[in-house]
Amino acid sequence: MTIRLARDMTVTVLDDGCLELYSEWAAESYRYAPPMAAMWIALQQHAGQLEPAVAALARHWESDPLWVRFEFDTWLGDMRAAGLLFYDDA
Repeated sequence: MTIRLARDMTVTVLDDGCLELYSEWAAESYRYAPPMAAMWIALQQHAGQLEPAVAALARHWESDPLWVRFEFDTWLGDMRAAGLLFYDDA
């Protein structure tokens, strides 16, 4: 499963470490705390593949991978429900 942004999305990591997603079609910005920016960066470093991103952040944060996966699942579920991303099963 690959995680991909919906169309017409712009992603910015702000100076304060927050993640900002801007949806052109909705003309709306979504702002997320720095841990979500780290999750987004990990996803990008692993070509949208969730499991390697989880493993990398669990090592970096010295955290239980199950907890990190829970955090990813919660955040990605919210973003998917808002139409900001989709899961590509190809």
